[in-house]
Amino acid sequence: MQACRIVLNLVALGFLQSPQPTSAPTLLRVGVGPGGQVRNGEYVLDEERARFDPARDKQVVVLFQWEGTPGEHKMIALWKSPDGASSTTPPVSYSTPGRRFGAFWPLTLSAATATGTWTVEATVDGQPAGRITFDVGSDSGGAAPSKPARQILTQPQLFTRLTAAFVGLERSTSKGRRLDPAAAVPLGHGRLVTSLAAVDGADVLTAVLADGKRQPITGVLGINRAHDWIVLAGGPEGDLDQTVTSEASVQIGDRCFSMEAVPAGSRILVDSAVIGRAGSPASGPRVVINLPMGTGMPGGPVFTEFGELVGFIGGSLVPGTSDLSDLIAFRAELRGVPVVPLSTVAVSADAKPLPFADVWGRGDILHAVEGREHVISGGFAKTILRDQTVHPADQRQEFSKSDKEFVVFITWGPQARLRGASTLRMYNQSNQVTAESQPSKLDVKPGYPSTLSSWKMPIPATPGIYRAEVLIDGVPIWRGFVRITE
Repeated sequence: MQACRIVLNLVALGFLQSPQPTSAPTLLRVGVGPGGQVRNGEYVLDEERARFDPARDKQVVVLFQWEGTPGEHKMIALWKSPDGASSTTPPVSYSTPGRRFGAFWPLTLSAATATGTWTVEATVDGQPAGRITFDVGSDSGGAAPSKPARQILTQPQLFTRLTAAFVGLERSTSKGRRLDPAAAVPLGHGRLVTSLAAVDGADVLTAVLADGKRQPITGVLGINRAHDWIVLAGGPEGDLDQTVTSEASVQIGDRCFSMEAVPAGSRILVDSAVIGRAGSPASGPRVVINLPMGTGMPGGPVFTEFGELVGFIGGSLVPGTSDLSDLIAFRAELRGVPVVPLSTVAVSADAKPLPFADVWGRGDILHAVEGREHVISGGFAKTILRDQTVHPADQRQEFSKSDKEFVVFITWGPQARLRGASTLRMYNQSNQVTAESQPSKLDVKPGYPSTLSSWKMPIPATPGIYRAEVLIDGVPIWRGFVRITE
């Protein structure tokens, strides 16, 4: 066996978190390539491939990334060559303040390097911590073709790729009130895909394409509320050259990128990482990524660092959460932001667009909330007390079946005279109406003391998260969510 000089380099990865003791480190990622560099304090491979030719490659670099307990760790790499020889690197101790850490080991190649399949096995604190193989040999002489290299893109390259895959969605109500912008991903052939959170609560949608062209969106080609996707009629008509990868190929710890927009029209690259998985057979799979403050523009494309399209930013695992405050609350429970895999979107090639009016009519898309300026507060409580004042008591957003009943309330503070028939509707997560009150007359004027409306509701028989809507003459004026437990 060639006497290999193994040089060990270490780099701390990730961010500070509270210590969470574990018995063994979790392997987040392992890769191999011809070289790499430190970017933003983290070592990344320039490309990943599994075959190396000493005639043109100077070295092989293997990279391991783990998650474990903060503190000192001892890391060792065992190299096994094709001729049966092995070599172990000296133990190296490294103290990490955060839970994520990693190491990379380079192997210098020369004409004397043993050809065939090499294996590298890592241990952390004496425990097995990952394994990877790669091939060394000439690419000529009838050798099997190597797997195509996965080139890690630079951030300018990723920005360009994301810009081409980003379609802005301007959203407004029927009365012209502008809503927070969202995004969509072009599929080609006049199709755009996005999250339901980008469409729910908006009566008017306008797509702004990468070239600045504006398109009114008026048709729907396919929808799946449970899986959080909707395909809109719009976007570029031709074929799109885009590499798509499945959620199964994305690993915990993988770096990924998305894009957000501001009203002025600028585009911002967002750096993130895969931190988990979520979903169920009913809701479909999700990849969970970490974004600052739990933000993330619904419908925004998500790429791997290799420029592969994984999917788009979803709303939450709770259908109907299109309001920013609701999104942030439910994403906080998820501990991250869900990504809807593009591989779960399925619409037939001959699907015909259905007008928005028809989709709204059958309840597949939520209407915009209008008139929220007339609402001081709204929510859920155990009861309404009537002493010196009338007010809700024991306000909360979670009730158990043992509570028997709860109250939905609205405190009115109208900016103009507000009158009409008020109704409360309750929906389950399948967007089915589970309860509806009888219409009652409402007539409140500005300048008067605040007025309280309330509706007493029995606890639903099935635990879950329910959406409540208060409507005036059939138009939603307030929307909220309540959780029912056993």
